[in-house]
Amino acid sequence: MKSIYLAMSIFLAVSAAATETVECKAIKAVQYGEANMEANVDLRFELNRNANDSIIQNIRGHVFVKSPYEEGQVMNEENAYMGYFHMSSLKANSDYNPIKYKDWFQFKDFNAQRTSGLEDGMWGSLVLDLSSDDQFNARYIFQAGDHMGATVLLKCSSN
Repeated sequence: MKSIYLAMSIFLAVSAAATETVECKAIKAVQYGEANMEANVDLRFELNRNANDSIIQNIRGHVFVKSPYEEGQVMNEENAYMGYFHMSSLKANSDYNPIKYKDWFQFKDFNAQRTSGLEDGMWGSLVLDLSSDDQFNARYIFQAGDHMGATVLLKCSSN
């Protein structure tokens, strides 16, 4: 009986240790013809790394991307696409098989639950480079409304 308790304790300790708290911030956003769009991102989630079976959960935060046609103005609801995120969990796309970006994993349907700003809706995929441990790159590839599509370059850190 003691061996069962010991085995369960070890299993639970290993499972708990496998989950990391991750915070992602924007570097910039890019789209065809625009290389340095202003972006403000604060995404936080728990990551359980397991290759194509990786899971992110307790997802919270926002993605704001300023229109490339609104230079010289402070980012606000009148000149930006703004998405707010609040999801329980997403599983990595097991069919994602990149040729160039090995160790990158895709989380499809990373969609805003609420939007404001220039247009309604923000739909996309979050792609994480899990080849590093403490700091890694990520991309949020999205469409907002009928007129905006871009990629936000992110720097993430875990603890």
